[in-house]
Amino acid sequence: MSNKPNTLGIIIASVLITLVATGTGMYFGLPLLFPNLTADLSEYDQSEGILLQTQYAEFTQYLSVSDSDLVPEIMTGTNLSITTQGSSKLHVTFTENFVARFGPSFSGDAIFNVTLSIVGIQNKTLSMLESRMSATGTQEQHNRFVQITLETTTLPAATYSVIMYWYSTQDPTGSAYLFTYDSRALYAQEIAV
Repeated sequence: MSNKPNTLGIIIASVLITLVATGTGMYFGLPLLFPNLTADLSEYDQSEGILLQTQYAEFTQYLSVSDSDLVPEIMTGTNLSITTQGSSKLHVTFTENFVARFGPSFSGDAIFNVTLSIVGIQNKTLSMLESRMSATGTQEQHNRFVQITLETTTLPAATYSVIMYWYSTQDPTGSAYLFTYDSRALYAQEIAV
C-alpha cells in the first residue's frame, strides 16, 4: 500500500469545507452588514406605491374658446380612458402651451378656466386671468404653459374617463380667445396603494 495521499479526495473535501464556511458566513454575516436585507419588502412597496400602468395620449388638433363661451364645454378630442385593477389610485396630468389672443378693442378682465376631470370622481380647475385697463388698438397674443395634476384617493376596479373642459367666466368689451395649436398631452397613471 502506498502512503501517498488521495489528491482527488483532498480537493473535494477542500471545496466542501469552503462552501460550508462561505454559506455560513453569508447566512450570519450579511444581515449584520445589511440590516434591512431580511425586511418584508411588500411593506415598502405599499407605502411608496407601485406604478401599475400608464396611459398616455397626445392631441394636435387646433381648438379655441372665446370669452363669450360662458358654459363649460369639452375640449374636443382631449380625453382618455384607463381601466384599473382596484385598490389603487390615479395620478393624472394634463399639459399644454396655450395662446391667449386679445383683439384691438379688448378691455377688462378675461378669465379662462381649464378643468381636468376624472368623470364622476374628481375635478381640478386652473384659472388664467388677463387684464387690460383700456383697449390698446392692436391685437396682442401671449403664450402660457399650463400643467394640471390631480391624484385620487383609493378607487375600486373600473374604467375611468379623463376629459378636459374649458370656458370663459365673463364676457368683457372686445374679443379674447384662448386657443391651442400645439400638442396637448394627458397622462394617467395607476398606482397601487
